[in-house]
Amino acid sequence: MVKNELERYKLCKTELKIFRMPDGKKTIMSLKLTNEIGNVV
Repeated sequence: MVKNELERYKLCKTELKIFRMPDGKKTIMSLKLTNEIGNVV
């Protein structure tokens, strides 16, 4: 489970690097939510 969380975090980090949004926290939250929803679906 921990490994899965790490992979999700890495994915979010990668997306962040690509988009480079001004407010990092909100972007991370959005990406995390999107990523989790994607994994669930």
